[in-house]
Amino acid sequence: MKWIMKMRRWVEELLQRWILLEGDPGKVAKSLALGTCIGMIIPMGLQVAASIPLALAMGCNLPIVLGATLVSNPLTIIPIYYTAVKLGEVITGMAIPWTVITERISDFSLDAWLSLGKDVFLVLSVGVFIQGVLLTVAVYFASHYLLAWYYERNDPPEAA
Repeated sequence: MKWIMKMRRWVEELLQRWILLEGDPGKVAKSLALGTCIGMIIPMGLQVAASIPLALAMGCNLPIVLGATLVSNPLTIIPIYYTAVKLGEVITGMAIPWTVITERISDFSLDAWLSLGKDVFLVLSVGVFIQGVLLTVAVYFASHYLLAWYYERNDPPEAA
């Protein structure tokens, strides 16, 4: 039980330090949405390189953007890609046999991914894009609403 209390205090401190001290629900929501969009649409490995210039250009909180990109990680990437392929199949009307994908997924080389072909790439890209846009919009509005609600009930912090 002690570790739960320590974890709770750590999360509260993190919220106070990085998110709640921002003082503006719009800026925090924009930062969370940008990080989510990058995390969903940009492949892992390129997310940090994309996050830094985009966050700076859009006036977002860089630590929040970088944290939100973690929506895609080694634990979540399989469900993300699975739902993206299924969504892409519905939108494009193309069917992708999973045997083709599972044969190549064990080999993470560029050649293996390129050998999947343009149909798989198209289906996956369409699915990832639509999924990313939907989640980004949901994250923006949900976080904006929740932070505005939180600030309304508590004294809003000074803008950093």
